[in-house]
Amino acid sequence: MKLSVIILNYLTFQKTISCISHLNKSTMPIEHIIIVDNASGNCSLEKIINFLKNADQEYELVETLNPRTKKRVLLHQNHTNSGYAQGNNIGIQIAQNCNSSHILILNNDVKVFPDTISNMASFISNNSYAACIGPVVREGNSFDYNFARKRLKWFDHFLLSGIMKKLLPFKKIRKHHFIAYKEFPKSPFKVDMISGSFMLFSADVLEKIGGFDPNTFLFYEEAIICEKLRNLGLETYIVPSSIVLHEHAGTIRQVHSTKILKYSLDSQFYYLNDIRKYPALVSHLLMFGQYLTFLIVLLTNQIRKK
Repeated sequence: MKLSVIILNYLTFQKTISCISHLNKSTMPIEHIIIVDNASGNCSLEKIINFLKNADQEYELVETLNPRTKKRVLLHQNHTNSGYAQGNNIGIQIAQNCNSSHILILNNDVKVFPDTISNMASFISNNSYAACIGPVVREGNSFDYNFARKRLKWFDHFLLSGIMKKLLPFKKIRKHHFIAYKEFPKSPFKVDMISGSFMLFSADVLEKIGGFDPNTFLFYEEAIICEKLRNLGLETYIVPSSIVLHEHAGTIRQVHSTKILKYSLDSQFYYLNDIRKYPALVSHLLMFGQYLTFLIVLLTNQIRKK
């Protein structure tokens, strides 16, 4: 297996450095660690390069998406912030041009353990039906419940949207949708959707689906990509023997809350209307809770300014 790991950096170079340090302890050989900086504007790449120099690690700053190098760490500077999907797609293109057989999309606020990747690599290598796999994701002493999810039915989107989660008794829906709310198998099991913080693909699968959908800036990337896999009859799995820790939303905390909600609204509408093919009016109605949340945030911000 020729594995490339892609890490998208925006502002939080400290987390990227920590992520690289954890990857260096992996028992799984990693051909390339590809860092794509999304126009952070805070000297992120310089800080990461200084770390690599001090750690005596080979690296190369690549301007082209088709680098001719065997260096382990490749760094690419985006001159505009193209968002999560397109930023990762740049890393995917570099990995594909380096002839990687498998590609891991990894958030920089995720801690991998020495055997995390090797356990997953063994499963995906020996099971051709598994197009995309993820680990069990923990967050502190609990789970990040997004790591294993069932596909939402149309009305569930309304019940789980924004402030509706607090206004309506949705405990039963939550337990049905998020698999970790009940005991899950100890052997690999099929799911509809995994966490976007750690997604391992074969390079062939990513080429087949065209990578991440470039029509979103932030949010819903894993929902869209898992839906595309589903439409092609490809399967997504969780490997419970692999565990990671997710600090969660390390980069998102750096962005203003109104912007975050706007990105979420745009991506959710695109997912419902363009991917799930619900009519525009139905999509807007299903997003009522999100619109209400956005309105409350706007009003709150206005009151604080006064």
